[in-house]
Amino acid sequence: MLFVELNKQLDKSAWHTQDPQWLKARKKHWQTLVKFFKAHNILRPDSIKYYQTYFLTGELQNTQEIGYFPREVNAFLVMMFHPEQTKESLKIVFNTYCKTYHPQKVLPCCDDSIDFFEKNIMLFVEDQEGVLGGNESIYCDILYGETKEEQLKRRAHKSKTKFPALCSRLSKLITDENTHRFSYYQYIIDFCFLTIAPDELEFGRTKIELPKQLAIFANYDQLDPFKDSNPERYESAWKVVNKLRAKLDNEDLPEELKTLWAQAQNQEVTLG
Repeated sequence: MLFVELNKQLDKSAWHTQDPQWLKARKKHWQTLVKFFKAHNILRPDSIKYYQTYFLTGELQNTQEIGYFPREVNAFLVMMFHPEQTKESLKIVFNTYCKTYHPQKVLPCCDDSIDFFEKNIMLFVEDQEGVLGGNESIYCDILYGETKEEQLKRRAHKSKTKFPALCSRLSKLITDENTHRFSYYQYIIDFCFLTIAPDELEFGRTKIELPKQLAIFANYDQLDPFKDSNPERYESAWKVVNKLRAKLDNEDLPEELKTLWAQAQNQEVTLG
Protein backbone atom coordinates (compact mmCIF):
# COMPACT_ATOMS: atom_id res chain seq x y z
CA MET A 1 0.00 0.00 0.00
CA LEU A 2 1.35 3.38 -1.04
CA PHE A 3 0.77 5.33 2.16
CA VAL A 4 1.99 2.58 4.47
CA GLU A 5 5.27 2.27 2.62
CA LEU A 6 5.65 6.01 2.10
CA ASN A 7 5.08 6.60 5.80
CA LYS A 8 8.07 4.36 6.50
CA GLN A 9 10.30 6.09 3.96
CA LEU A 10 9.67 9.77 4.74
CA ASP A 11 11.98 11.55 7.18
CA LYS A 12 9.80 12.89 10.02
CA SER A 13 12.42 15.18 11.58
CA ALA A 14 10.86 18.26 9.97
CA TRP A 15 7.77 17.90 12.16
CA HIS A 16 8.42 19.53 15.55
CA THR A 17 5.29 18.20 17.19
CA GLN A 18 6.62 18.73 20.72
CA ASP A 19 7.08 22.46 20.15
CA PRO A 20 3.84 24.32 21.08
CA GLN A 21 4.75 27.42 19.04
CA TRP A 22 5.56 25.37 15.96
CA LEU A 23 2.31 23.47 16.27
CA LYS A 24 0.32 26.68 16.76
CA ALA A 25 1.82 28.23 13.62
CA ARG A 26 1.27 25.00 11.72
CA LYS A 27 -2.44 24.91 12.64
CA LYS A 28 -2.81 28.54 11.56
CA HIS A 29 -1.19 27.78 8.21
CA TRP A 30 -3.49 24.80 7.75
CA GLN A 31 -6.52 27.08 8.05
CA THR A 32 -5.12 29.26 5.24
CA LEU A 33 -4.76 26.20 3.04
CA VAL A 34 -8.19 24.80 3.87
CA LYS A 35 -9.81 28.14 3.03
CA PHE A 36 -8.17 28.02 -0.40
CA PHE A 37 -9.10 24.37 -0.99
CA LYS A 38 -12.75 24.93 -0.07
CA ALA A 39 -13.07 28.15 -2.06
CA HIS A 40 -12.10 26.33 -5.26
CA ASN A 41 -13.37 22.82 -4.48
CA ILE A 42 -9.84 21.43 -4.79
CA LEU A 43 -9.92 18.78 -2.07
CA ARG A 44 -12.91 16.78 -0.92
CA PRO A 45 -13.66 16.46 2.82
CA ASP A 46 -12.09 13.01 3.18
CA SER A 47 -8.84 14.29 1.67
CA ILE A 48 -8.79 17.38 3.90
CA LYS A 49 -9.32 15.18 6.95
CA TYR A 50 -6.61 12.74 5.90
CA TYR A 51 -3.95 15.27 4.97
CA GLN A 52 -4.53 17.37 8.09
CA THR A 53 -3.02 14.55 10.16
CA TYR A 54 0.00 14.38 7.85
CA PHE A 55 0.37 18.16 7.82
CA LEU A 56 0.43 18.40 11.62
CA THR A 57 2.16 15.16 12.63
CA GLY A 58 3.98 13.73 9.60
CA GLU A 59 1.95 10.52 9.77
CA LEU A 60 0.42 9.09 6.61
CA GLN A 61 -2.24 6.90 8.14
CA ASN A 62 -2.98 3.35 7.10
CA THR A 63 -6.21 3.76 5.12
CA GLN A 64 -7.39 0.24 5.96
CA GLU A 65 -7.11 0.98 9.64
CA ILE A 66 -8.96 4.32 9.51
CA GLY A 67 -11.61 3.07 7.11
CA TYR A 68 -11.40 5.68 4.36
CA PHE A 69 -9.08 6.77 1.57
CA PRO A 70 -8.35 10.33 0.39
CA ARG A 71 -9.75 10.88 -3.10
CA GLU A 72 -6.84 13.09 -4.20
CA VAL A 73 -3.46 11.35 -4.05
CA ASN A 74 -0.30 12.57 -5.76
CA ALA A 75 3.29 13.62 -5.15
CA PHE A 76 2.43 17.32 -5.31
CA LEU A 77 0.14 17.13 -2.27
CA VAL A 78 2.69 15.18 -0.23
CA MET A 79 5.24 17.91 -1.05
CA MET A 80 2.84 20.76 -0.40
CA PHE A 81 2.01 19.53 3.10
CA HIS A 82 5.63 18.92 4.10
CA PRO A 83 7.04 21.44 6.63
CA GLU A 84 10.40 21.91 4.89
CA GLN A 85 9.69 23.92 1.74
CA THR A 86 13.24 24.15 0.40
CA LYS A 87 14.08 22.79 -3.04
CA GLU A 88 16.41 20.18 -1.57
CA SER A 89 13.78 18.87 0.87
CA LEU A 90 10.96 18.89 -1.66
CA LYS A 91 13.06 17.01 -4.22
CA ILE A 92 13.71 14.32 -1.65
CA VAL A 93 9.99 14.06 -0.90
CA PHE A 94 9.14 13.95 -4.62
CA ASN A 95 11.71 11.26 -5.40
CA THR A 96 10.71 9.22 -2.36
CA TYR A 97 7.09 9.33 -3.46
CA CYS A 98 7.95 8.36 -7.04
CA LYS A 99 10.11 5.41 -6.01
CA THR A 100 7.39 4.21 -3.66
CA TYR A 101 4.56 4.78 -6.12
CA HIS A 102 6.19 2.79 -8.91
CA PRO A 103 9.42 1.08 -7.75
CA GLN A 104 10.19 -0.50 -11.13
CA LYS A 105 9.76 2.64 -13.21
CA VAL A 106 12.45 5.11 -14.18
CA LEU A 107 11.70 8.47 -12.57
CA PRO A 108 9.58 10.50 -12.75
CA CYS A 109 6.47 8.68 -11.64
CA CYS A 110 3.38 8.85 -13.80
CA ASP A 111 0.88 10.02 -11.21
CA ASP A 112 -1.35 13.01 -11.83
CA SER A 113 0.77 15.66 -10.06
CA ILE A 114 1.19 17.87 -13.14
CA ASP A 115 -2.49 17.66 -14.09
CA PHE A 116 -3.54 18.39 -10.51
CA PHE A 117 -1.09 21.29 -10.28
CA GLU A 118 -2.29 22.88 -13.53
CA LYS A 119 -6.01 22.49 -12.86
CA ASN A 120 -6.02 23.46 -9.19
CA ILE A 121 -2.96 25.59 -8.46
CA MET A 122 -1.91 27.36 -11.67
CA LEU A 123 -5.51 28.18 -12.45
CA PHE A 124 -6.13 30.11 -9.23
CA VAL A 125 -2.80 31.93 -8.93
CA GLU A 126 -4.46 35.24 -8.04
CA ASP A 127 -6.01 33.75 -4.90
CA GLN A 128 -2.96 32.02 -3.47
CA GLU A 129 -1.45 34.28 -0.84
CA GLY A 130 0.27 32.02 1.65
CA VAL A 131 -0.46 28.81 -0.24
CA LEU A 132 2.95 28.02 -1.70
CA GLY A 133 4.86 30.66 0.23
CA GLY A 134 6.61 32.21 -2.76
CA ASN A 135 8.00 28.83 -3.83
CA GLU A 136 6.18 28.70 -7.16
CA SER A 137 9.37 28.37 -9.19
CA ILE A 138 10.62 25.52 -6.99
CA TYR A 139 7.47 23.48 -7.56
CA CYS A 140 7.68 24.07 -11.31
CA ASP A 141 11.33 22.96 -11.39
CA ILE A 142 10.53 19.75 -9.54
CA LEU A 143 7.32 18.85 -11.37
CA TYR A 144 8.34 19.79 -14.92
CA GLY A 145 12.07 19.16 -14.59
CA GLU A 146 15.11 21.43 -14.59
CA THR A 147 17.14 19.78 -17.34
CA LYS A 148 16.11 18.94 -20.88
CA GLU A 149 16.46 15.26 -20.06
CA GLU A 150 14.05 15.55 -17.12
CA GLN A 151 11.61 17.63 -19.14
CA LEU A 152 11.56 15.15 -22.00
CA LYS A 153 10.65 12.38 -19.56
CA ARG A 154 7.76 14.45 -18.27
CA ARG A 155 6.58 15.24 -21.78
CA ALA A 156 4.17 12.34 -21.51
CA HIS A 157 2.01 14.94 -19.77
CA LYS A 158 2.42 17.47 -22.56
CA SER A 159 -0.42 19.31 -24.20
CA LYS A 160 -0.36 20.67 -27.73
CA THR A 161 -1.83 23.91 -26.38
CA LYS A 162 0.99 24.51 -23.88
CA PHE A 163 3.07 26.72 -26.17
CA PRO A 164 0.16 28.93 -27.31
CA ALA A 165 -0.93 29.18 -23.66
CA LEU A 166 2.62 30.17 -22.70
CA CYS A 167 2.66 33.01 -25.22
CA SER A 168 -0.80 34.19 -24.21
CA ARG A 169 -0.09 34.23 -20.47
CA LEU A 170 3.36 35.77 -20.71
CA SER A 171 2.35 38.52 -23.15
CA LYS A 172 -0.13 39.62 -20.47
CA LEU A 173 2.37 39.19 -17.64
CA ILE A 174 4.87 41.60 -19.22
CA THR A 175 2.33 44.26 -20.25
CA ASP A 176 -0.51 44.23 -17.74
CA GLU A 177 0.21 45.16 -14.13
CA ASN A 178 -3.04 43.49 -13.08
CA THR A 179 -1.78 40.10 -14.22
CA HIS A 180 -0.50 38.26 -11.17
CA ARG A 181 3.29 38.49 -10.88
CA PHE A 182 3.54 34.79 -9.95
CA SER A 183 2.05 33.57 -13.23
CA TYR A 184 3.38 30.02 -13.39
CA TYR A 185 4.13 30.02 -17.08
CA GLN A 186 7.23 32.15 -16.53
CA TYR A 187 8.77 29.16 -14.71
CA ILE A 188 8.07 26.51 -17.36
CA ILE A 189 9.25 28.27 -20.52
CA ASP A 190 11.77 25.55 -21.42
CA PHE A 191 9.21 22.79 -20.92
CA CYS A 192 6.57 24.52 -23.06
CA PHE A 193 9.01 24.92 -25.95
CA LEU A 194 9.50 21.15 -25.93
CA THR A 195 5.75 20.66 -26.49
CA ILE A 196 5.44 22.79 -29.65
CA ALA A 197 3.16 21.16 -32.20
CA PRO A 198 3.54 22.90 -35.60
CA ASP A 199 -0.03 22.09 -36.65
CA GLU A 200 -1.34 23.84 -33.52
CA LEU A 201 0.27 27.14 -34.55
CA GLU A 202 -2.21 27.49 -37.39
CA PHE A 203 -5.30 26.39 -35.52
CA GLY A 204 -8.27 28.52 -34.36
CA ARG A 205 -7.55 31.60 -32.24
CA THR A 206 -3.87 30.71 -32.05
CA LYS A 207 -3.45 31.58 -35.73
CA ILE A 208 -4.75 35.08 -34.99
CA GLU A 209 -3.31 35.78 -31.54
CA LEU A 210 0.14 34.16 -31.70
CA PRO A 211 1.64 36.65 -34.22
CA LYS A 212 0.50 39.55 -31.99
CA GLN A 213 2.05 37.94 -28.92
CA LEU A 214 5.33 37.21 -30.69
CA ALA A 215 5.45 40.83 -31.85
CA ILE A 216 5.23 41.95 -28.21
CA PHE A 217 8.21 39.76 -27.28
CA ALA A 218 10.21 40.91 -30.32
CA ASN A 219 9.53 44.63 -29.88
CA TYR A 220 9.15 44.93 -26.13
CA ASP A 221 11.62 47.84 -26.13
CA GLN A 222 8.88 49.93 -27.77
CA LEU A 223 6.54 49.25 -24.85
CA ASP A 224 8.54 48.77 -21.63
CA PRO A 225 5.47 49.68 -19.50
CA PHE A 226 7.06 49.16 -16.07
CA LYS A 227 10.28 51.08 -16.70
CA ASP A 228 9.47 54.14 -14.61
CA SER A 229 6.64 52.82 -12.46
CA ASN A 230 7.40 49.40 -10.99
CA PRO A 231 11.10 48.40 -10.61
CA GLU A 232 10.32 44.85 -9.42
CA ARG A 233 7.89 44.20 -12.25
CA TYR A 234 10.29 45.85 -14.72
CA GLU A 235 13.09 43.45 -13.76
CA SER A 236 10.91 40.32 -13.84
CA ALA A 237 9.32 41.31 -17.18
CA TRP A 238 12.66 41.76 -18.87
CA LYS A 239 13.87 38.46 -17.45
CA VAL A 240 10.92 36.76 -19.17
CA VAL A 241 11.39 38.69 -22.42
CA ASN A 242 15.10 37.88 -22.66
CA LYS A 243 14.43 34.21 -21.94
CA LEU A 244 11.74 34.05 -24.64
CA ARG A 245 13.89 35.86 -27.20
CA ALA A 246 16.77 33.45 -26.61
CA LYS A 247 14.45 30.47 -27.07
CA LEU A 248 12.84 31.95 -30.19
CA ASP A 249 16.22 32.64 -31.77
CA ASN A 250 17.09 28.94 -31.51
CA GLU A 251 17.74 27.20 -34.82
CA ASP A 252 15.95 24.05 -33.68
CA LEU A 253 12.50 25.64 -33.81
CA PRO A 254 9.91 24.31 -36.28
CA GLU A 255 10.03 26.20 -39.58
CA GLU A 256 6.50 27.49 -39.06
CA LEU A 257 7.51 29.20 -35.83
CA LYS A 258 10.76 30.54 -37.29
CA THR A 259 8.73 32.27 -39.98
CA LEU A 260 6.29 33.79 -37.50
CA TRP A 261 9.15 34.98 -35.29
CA ALA A 262 10.98 36.61 -38.23
CA GLN A 263 7.78 38.42 -39.24
CA ALA A 264 7.15 39.55 -35.66
CA GLN A 265 10.46 41.40 -35.47
CA ASN A 266 9.40 43.80 -38.23
CA GLN A 267 6.13 44.85 -36.61
CA GLU A 268 5.29 47.89 -34.51
CA VAL A 269 3.40 47.24 -31.30
CA THR A 270 1.28 49.33 -28.94
CA LEU A 271 -0.45 48.60 -25.67
CA GLY A 272 -4.19 48.11 -25.71
